[in-house]
Amino acid sequence: MIIKNKQLNKGQYHDEVQPKRIIVLHHTAGGSAQSSINWWNETAERVATSVVIDRNGEVLQAFPFDRWASALGIKQSTFDKYKLKNINVRLDQISIQIEIASWGGLTEKDGKYYTYTGKEIPKEDVQVYEKPYRGFKYYEKYTEAQIRAVEELLKDLVVKYPQI
Repeated sequence: MIIKNKQLNKGQYHDEVQPKRIIVLHHTAGGSAQSSINWWNETAERVATSVVIDRNGEVLQAFPFDRWASALGIKQSTFDKYKLKNINVRLDQISIQIEIASWGGLTEKDGKYYTYTGKEIPKEDVQVYEKPYRGFKYYEKYTEAQIRAVEELLKDLVVKYPQI
């Protein structure tokens, strides 16, 4: 698998080796992998994922898999609901985070679908769910190239990190 190095600026992730135990997949809320990396480089909170998979299936690596950054952001209320200690930081440390470039939740108006920035997404690129998730019934679909890249990357990672 070809992974393009798009290293974050110094200090934008925690440059300390952490053992990995889990893999987490989630999507961006922006239109491209590079826009996510650009945003991460502008924040002080060290929010990022190791890799981002672009719409064309290209895999961009922001920092090494054995390092970490804040990415999960699980709300305190979730931990409270299950009477659990907040372990956000620990989960970020032990996980390899994979981000898939997508606009995420969309809003429908007059049969057209829009991102939170007002960009229209073609109907054929919209996934419709019967039951809304996080307040949205419509999401931008992942591309076939992204799905293939995720599959290939996961296969590589479970070989490299057998403890996962």
